[in-house]
Amino acid sequence: MSEGKPFIKSGQLFDWVNAYDYCPQSECLFTEAMNESLHWHIMNSSIYKSFLSDSGLVSIKNKYLTEDIPPILADIFKENRILSVPEKQIKYEIISGNKKDKRLILDAKSHKRLLKIYENIFKSLELTDYKKKVNYICLTTDPKIDSNQNNNFYFNLFTSLTAHRSVYYAFKINNRTNDLNFNIEDCAKKIIDFSCHSEPVRIIGSAFFLSHVLNWLEEHQIFLKLDKESYCFILDNGEDTNLLKSFETKVKEYSEKYLGIQKENFRKIFILPEHGIPLVSCKKGELHIPIYYKAFVLEPEQLYPLLDGESGILNLATPYLTSYPAISLITNFKAVLNENCSCGLAGKTVRILDYYDSHRNDSFL
Repeated sequence: MSEGKPFIKSGQLFDWVNAYDYCPQSECLFTEAMNESLHWHIMNSSIYKSFLSDSGLVSIKNKYLTEDIPPILADIFKENRILSVPEKQIKYEIISGNKKDKRLILDAKSHKRLLKIYENIFKSLELTDYKKKVNYICLTTDPKIDSNQNNNFYFNLFTSLTAHRSVYYAFKINNRTNDLNFNIEDCAKKIIDFSCHSEPVRIIGSAFFLSHVLNWLEEHQIFLKLDKESYCFILDNGEDTNLLKSFETKVKEYSEKYLGIQKENFRKIFILPEHGIPLVSCKKGELHIPIYYKAFVLEPEQLYPLLDGESGILNLATPYLTSYPAISLITNFKAVLNENCSCGLAGKTVRILDYYDSHRNDSFL
């Protein structure tokens, strides 16, 4: 997907197929791509330009390191519609978060890049297969019903990364009340049905809903042996981090016991709603940062960068967005960065420790 001016380096970065190939060349490309993105948003968003000027970044002729680009609080985009393209060019607006107040706004270029990034990440983790068919259990509503809302956009994207025989969406609309219903028994029986076929099964959704299905199998003492290439992908938007922690160990153990899914095939997927790029866990369970992202952990009050192993506010930066200037965001997450994961993948890993809600009385400290 080579791109012309002003995104020559950006196109080369997103064409870099190995998503965890950290080397001087890929690092340089990322920095160049961040500067291309920075200049694009300065030229196309007067609000962002004013923000940078107020933050002390005064010249677009200079080239900056990613850590020198002033980050924006992610919450700013909850109530302010700040675009770098005309409104008519917006292709997708994915609303998520428990309060439905977080948005990923994509124009055609950003959308195309995001699809490429997903493909590169999952292929690098050996999680794509366009030949062998897979049966999917998606713990959400059918994207045909609600394609731009919540996580449905992502579920549709995940299922496109393999060939598939069948896709089952667990949430059904009650035609009488127009409410969404999650029928635990129906979902469990669909997994049982899929277990009778030769294809692998991929279960995608929250640990909370999957735990109910696993409890049903336990109550009925049903032990399945899904294909060895079956996976559980547990989605985490950060707001449910503590809930995920309380369910994760049990869900992992029960998935192995009642579904026959190996623990190394239990993967977490963390997605910052305003960025959309997935951080996917490796076989060891650690979330790896791909070369299309830079992550920093900042001291909560003065926002200076902390060392690996120290906990603070997570700052994530990516150059792929042309639709709105969310290229470097201070998130609502307490996190810690580490290097040298035992799985062998290069680059840093991030561990999400907590979600900070501005309406809560406590803080990171």
